[in-house]
Amino acid sequence: FWTGYTRYKILVIAGLMLLALGSLMIWFSRREKRRRAEEAVVASEEAASELVYTSLGETFTVRPAEKR
Repeated sequence: FWTGYTRYKILVIAGLMLLALGSLMIWFSRREKRRRAEEAVVASEEAASELVYTSLGETFTVRPAEKR
């Protein structure tokens, strides 16, 4: 320890807390971004799984073949 430690103690603790909270915030934001990207992929696959086509008053539903 040094003589001026008590003066800087609060600044050191605040800096470490900001570092810890910032790391948590970055981790949660990256996880949320990844989750939203996965939801977008699933939604696009569901949207592409069925096509409704109308011609001369007839309505047809086209579904792609199952992947094997």
